[in-house]
Amino acid sequence: MARRILHRLLTCDGCGDNILLPLEKLAQAFASQGVRTTDKEAIAAVCNRCKHVRNYDLANSNLSHTWGPLAYLDVFSGWVFVEPLKCADTACKASLPLFAIWNPAISPEERQAYAHTWKWDGVKCQGGHPIVKPK
Repeated sequence: MARRILHRLLTCDGCGDNILLPLEKLAQAFASQGVRTTDKEAIAAVCNRCKHVRNYDLANSNLSHTWGPLAYLDVFSGWVFVEPLKCADTACKASLPLFAIWNPAISPEERQAYAHTWKWDGVKCQGGHPIVKPK
């Protein structure tokens, strides 16, 4: 029997597609950045369907998902922590964890080409400043 994996369930604000973030990957991303717990648990996620990068606040997200805010899934959803995004305001030290579906079998060049298809819609850090689009 496959190991059941606990996922945080979000819905894309644009197209309504499922964003199924493994709790283990969320915890690793926050721990690796030394993020302290506040009233906001901000992340950015790339919708696999519409390719929009948007902000999500895990502490204050819509909990009306069909399955609830958390669910055990029999398979790994493919969502992973990609990188921390940096704030455009150099005085601001906030970083925003970015999550997307990455196929582990593709090359770094293919990943970069895929990332160039993403649409950035005013992604902001926890302080409300614009996020610098990674190169």
